[in-house]
Amino acid sequence: MPNFNKVILMGMVTATPDLRQTPKGTNVTEVNLHLRRKWTNPQGEEKLWSDWVDVTFWGRTAETICQYIQKGRPLFVEGRLSFRAWESQEGQKRSKVDVTAENFQFISPPSEQGGGGQDPEDSIPYFNKVFVMGNLTRDPELRSAGPDRSVTTVAIAVNRNWSDSGGQKQEETAFIDVDFWGNEAEEVCRLYKKGTPLFVEGRLTKQSWDDKTTGEKRSKVCVTGENFRLHEAYGSATGNGPGGHFSSESGDPGPTEPAPEAPHVDPVSQEDEEVPF
Repeated sequence: MPNFNKVILMGMVTATPDLRQTPKGTNVTEVNLHLRRKWTNPQGEEKLWSDWVDVTFWGRTAETICQYIQKGRPLFVEGRLSFRAWESQEGQKRSKVDVTAENFQFISPPSEQGGGGQDPEDSIPYFNKVFVMGNLTRDPELRSAGPDRSVTTVAIAVNRNWSDSGGQKQEETAFIDVDFWGNEAEEVCRLYKKGTPLFVEGRLTKQSWDDKTTGEKRSKVCVTGENFRLHEAYGSATGNGPGGHFSSESGDPGPTEPAPEAPHVDPVSQEDEEVPF
């Protein structure tokens, strides 16, 4: 089935990036973007939600970013979700999901937009959108996240094929967690199973929590699903059964911590730590 992996972000750079090199001499840098989202809950109250997402730039693009981007600058990025796995010096398996940039645009700072004393954070047109299509790697399971609140985490395997500079064909797989809440979670668990091809539209969310065993801070980047659709090649694309779609109408972005015992997409744990190059 077709695989699709697209991320579109606009946010504020939280720190001036530093240029590094891989052991093979490739330039690389990471930019941390602060993303904000406003919505109104069912009680009519305006809410504000923040997320922080790492974006990796490679090669000449990394050089350009480090030359012109500083802390506090707004930045528009197009890219894809990447999954990386490695072993720590202690022999423990680690993995990380972040954004690999494929295109970017510099945005005029708020001071150049005639903000008139407005808080710079309030003058940026924040944007946070993710589109992924792949196959579920396991059957979804419904969990409780509080009174009358359900959640499920599905893991989607998204393949990518390309040719390297030497013309050799390459393939990689990104394992991406997608959280669905409330009615969406119930629908996903009722309709879909391992191996199902699924298209998801959502937004990036960074979850943080304390490890129950060690007490250490943990975090991971996942997708909060807002819309989903079964790929039409798998079945009917109409109605409420398999092949149909569901749209989220809830303004609730979910909790800042994952539900208890949230499963991971892979046997390795996901942590927000620097990936060794």
